[in-house]
Amino acid sequence: MIIKEESKMESRKIKYKWTLRKYISIISILIFISSCIISTLVIIGTINIFYIGQITNEMIVVICIFILILALIIAWISLWIGAGHLTKPLIDVSNTVKQVAEGNFKVSIKRRDTTNCEYEYINEVDELAKNVNKMVAELDGMDYMRKDFMSNVSHEIKTPIAAITGFTEILLDGNIDENERHEYLEVINNDINNGESYVMLDGDDIVATTVISFAKEKSYENILDGKWITNGDYGVIHRIAVDNTHKGKGLSHKIIKYAEEVCKQNNIHSIKVDTHEDNILMQSLLKKNGFEYCGIVYLEDGGKRVAFEKTF
Repeated sequence: MIIKEESKMESRKIKYKWTLRKYISIISILIFISSCIISTLVIIGTINIFYIGQITNEMIVVICIFILILALIIAWISLWIGAGHLTKPLIDVSNTVKQVAEGNFKVSIKRRDTTNCEYEYINEVDELAKNVNKMVAELDGMDYMRKDFMSNVSHEIKTPIAAITGFTEILLDGNIDENERHEYLEVINNDINNGESYVMLDGDDIVATTVISFAKEKSYENILDGKWITNGDYGVIHRIAVDNTHKGKGLSHKIIKYAEEVCKQNNIHSIKVDTHEDNILMQSLLKKNGFEYCGIVYLEDGGKRVAFEKTF
């Protein structure tokens, strides 16, 4: 019952104490009337003190002109001061939004508590301030979840350099005649040495692997049948591979999400990927994760690839 009564009282509240339109209209009228009264008293008082003689029609016209000019000056000064009072909350909103854009989600706009008042907001600017505070609070919560996501996923996505390097070095030094396999292992070894190789662990088992690189891809300089979304710095995802026993668990999506967070930590807001024309599964994965088709690129060995990019 108490909750119902409180909700009824809340519903009976008026939305605004003063709407901006009503506030500005009333203030403008009051400023105009008070300016005219003050100007008239000043001019007439000055004439009574300093002028002795008969007031002609011409003098009445001059007096009216002086009253009008003085009234406009007083009104302009009053409106200038009043405008500062109205724009201050908007400046506070602007400064808060600027700090949020820079990544500070702990800021808030100070506003009067209207919980026990008969109105919800003082005016539209006060409502804007409350909504901005609500937005900042939600963004702060999202930022906390993002950091929590990073801390949790970082336990799964690691770079056990020693183990993988030892494994690849054994393969490279062994009696393996498969040139293509040898070259592929060299690439993996280079990725590890460059700090670009990542694996996902399930306990002690490696269940997926990828490469996240920030090096410029020479083959990306010339793109056909389209264009890149951006031309600035970017990250590149290479060779997403998931163990057959763990496919269908969304690990590829998780790797892409982690790659985005790694890019953000390095102040990079674009990821570019290339894949084979016939790799429909990879293309579908990229599109589901927000990547857009950009065109065709050719690798240094002449291989044709379809190119995708995502910005965030």
